[in-house]
Amino acid sequence: MKTLKFAPYLVSLILSGEKTSTWRLFDDKELVAGDVLRLVNKETGEAFAVARIVAVEEKALGKIGDEDFSGHERFESTEKMFEAYRGYYGDKVNENTVVKMIDFEVLLKYGAHRHYKGKEYEVLGVARHSETLEDMVVYRALYGDLETWARPLAMFIGEIEVEGKKMPRFAYVGE
Repeated sequence: MKTLKFAPYLVSLILSGEKTSTWRLFDDKELVAGDVLRLVNKETGEAFAVARIVAVEEKALGKIGDEDFSGHERFESTEKMFEAYRGYYGDKVNENTVVKMIDFEVLLKYGAHRHYKGKEYEVLGVARHSETLEDMVVYRALYGDLETWARPLAMFIGEIEVEGKKMPRFAYVGE
């Protein structure tokens, strides 16, 4: 699973759904639509969510327009934008630098979740199955003996049908 790091002030914006886009320069991860990502707080190194890339567009930084800021934080001015990206990437950033604009959807937030049967669990992380390479959610019961479990990511975030009604298998309830 690929990892994207975010400044601490962006974490709450992502978890609230306000931030759904990130811009990356000099992409060394070869990010493409469909990639599943671990989102990490750059300062603490702690993962806070899992997301999937839904769209990718490339454009020269000097050609960025108002329409490109959907789901992305705005800058006070174009100069402030260049200043911010030079802070991340150095003086090689200019108006011709290609920016990869990545739209994503959060699939899983770390923290407490309620199982559809009513008991609560804490998502501890996502691991890769050693044989199948399938992404597995590692989570712990918040009751009884506090047992630790693993379940395929697709199953954990999936929906089930109970008495004719669709509902999430696990619903996020907070940190």
